[in-house]
Amino acid sequence: DLQAIVCAGDGYVYAGDRFGRIIKGRFRGKKNEKWEALQLPGRDSVCALAWFNGKIYVGVKGLLGFGGFLTINEKGKIEECKFPKKTNPPYLKHYVTACEEAVLFYGDNRALLFDGKRWEQII
Repeated sequence: DLQAIVCAGDGYVYAGDRFGRIIKGRFRGKKNEKWEALQLPGRDSVCALAWFNGKIYVGVKGLLGFGGFLTINEKGKIEECKFPKKTNPPYLKHYVTACEEAVLFYGDNRALLFDGKRWEQII
């Protein structure tokens, strides 16, 4: 079951499922290129995907309801998203969305905004 999809600025489409898989691929006119699969650590369910500043941001939910946020860089390296200690990120629901200027992490009546340099606690 696909849970999230994003058309990214690198020309690829990323789609995530409830088994921690993210598929990456693109279409070129009428030709469909080969799609590749990335497996997230722990097989957490993908809740949301967003593209910002050259990275895919992934909101994940674990088997017990806990989860977090990950990033995938242009080389396919998956890393845990690090939040500053002064912030209070969501801990049960893990949603993420982005526009050209910033990425927004939200859930559990909490929201954090990151513009690529500065973090701001919105709620």
